[in-house]
Amino acid sequence: MGESIEMLDHTTMARALIEGAATCLSQTITKYIHYENAWWGMAPFGWVKLTDSQVSDGLDSFAAKLAAADAAVRASVERSKPVQAAFQTAAQTAGER
Repeated sequence: MGESIEMLDHTTMARALIEGAATCLSQTITKYIHYENAWWGMAPFGWVKLTDSQVSDGLDSFAAKLAAADAAVRASVERSKPVQAAFQTAAQTAGER
């Protein structure tokens, strides 16, 4: 017989995300979630555990790259805040004239 498919319902996965027990592949890619030392893929009826090691390894690698990209974007936004504030101040000052 074939391998059984392990599944979770949407409520269980949502609770795991809220509690911090699960993480999405990235801030923008939420169809793959790492939970209980495994990757899960979203399906219309819930979440399916991904058991293929090549898929899991690929998602691990992709998640690391996306985490680095997300961090770079956050750092860029933080670095630009003083510039944005200066532009806003200048615009307000020009509007008062």
